[in-house]
Amino acid sequence: MDDAPLRIAHAADARTGFADYEYDIFRGDVPVARYGHDYRGGEHWIRFGDGPRQECALGPVWVFAPTTDADRFQLTPEAVAWLRQQLGDGR
Repeated sequence: MDDAPLRIAHAADARTGFADYEYDIFRGDVPVARYGHDYRGGEHWIRFGDGPRQECALGPVWVFAPTTDADRFQLTPEAVAWLRQQLGDGR
């Protein structure tokens, strides 16, 4: 079990046109997943490490991180609990 906090940040990759919005999820300073959604927010997915892209069972971006405002951008408690379960943190 790792006690490092989970956090979310806008992916550093350049986004163009109607491309997906992507966010990196870190445990401490280590990237552990990438969450993304289409430009409308209707389709959402997650990829853990180098694994396959899969539908995110938790739901749309506003359940994961309700605002993308840089000053207030953070994971919801529901997202943290779900991610810890997926990552095998046992909490």
